[in-house]
Amino acid sequence: VCVCVLCLRVCVCVCVCLCACLCACFQMQVLPLIHYTSSFIGVLFAYTLYVIISSFHCSVRGASFIVHGAAILNARFFKSSAVVPHVDEIHADPKWAGFTVILGTIGFFKQFTDGFVIKPWILKLMLGPFLFAEYALWAIVLNSH
Repeated sequence: VCVCVLCLRVCVCVCVCLCACLCACFQMQVLPLIHYTSSFIGVLFAYTLYVIISSFHCSVRGASFIVHGAAILNARFFKSSAVVPHVDEIHADPKWAGFTVILGTIGFFKQFTDGFVIKPWILKLMLGPFLFAEYALWAIVLNSH
C-alpha cells in the first residue's frame, strides 16, 4: 500500500510539473486529464500489486493446509499414532516445510500462468457435468475428421 501511495504522489508531482509548463489556456483542459490518468495508473498499479500479493498468500496458505492434512493422515494411518501432530511441529520439520514450499511454488506458478485471474471455481464445480460434455463433444468433433 505504501508503494502505491508513493506511486500516486509521483504521478501528482509529474502532473504539477507538466501543468506549469503549459500555457494558461490549456491548463483547464489538460490538468484534469493528467490528474485522472495518473490516478488511474496509480490505482491500477495498486490493484495489480494487491492481486500478486493475494495470490502468493493464497498459494502458501493452501499448500500449508494440504501439508498439514497429509501430516495428520501420515500420523494416523501410516505411523499408527493416536496423537495428531501440532501445526508448529509439522512446519518445524524440514521435510514437511519443503513440501509446503514446493506446493506453494507450484500454486503461485499456476496463478502466474493464468494471469492472476480469479476464476469462479465453485461455478466450475457446479457446471462440471456440462463442462465435461462440452470437452467430450469437442474431442469427438476434433477426432471425426
